Amino acid sequence: MQEPPLRVTAPTGWEISLSQAASNAATREFLQAVQEALVHYRIAAADRINAELLLAEVLNNVVKHAFAESQEGGISTSIHVADGHLQCCVLDRGQALKAFAALMQAPQEVQQPKMPNLPEGGFGWVIIRQLAQEIDYRRADGQNRLTFTMPFHGAG
Repeated sequence: MQEPPLRVTAPTGWEISLSQAASNAATREFLQAVQEALVHYRIAAADRINAELLLAEVLNNVVKHAFAESQEGGISTSIHVADGHLQCCVLDRGQALKAFAALMQAPQEVQQPKMPNLPEGGFGWVIIRQLAQEIDYRRADGQNRLTFTMPFHGAG
């Protein structure tokens, strides 16, 4: 197995920064690299699953919405893991992400939606809100910037 593209930032932490094309295939490759890094640093299985689910929802939304009209462009993602949590920053120059902006205005308490009434894509936002903390989305100078943290619970 090839070493994941990461940089150790402290004895208890590491960082991975990757740029990818705005495509589902590139997102899958990115998630594989993140999983390899999480395994390499012995992050618990349950936390790895949650991290992959959260990152997949975020990146798939960026691909689907920011690059809806054109997949020309890229997504840069930086992940820092230390002190029992993952910090993430996702940058792209696609269209403004109105759904992320709406996510910022939603109440912090997430209500579990009733499945028959769930709009397309609605469950992904519930997943993001339940797994991520300190969510912040900004649009400035033609760039989307989404940051969040995810605590690790160490089970599994």
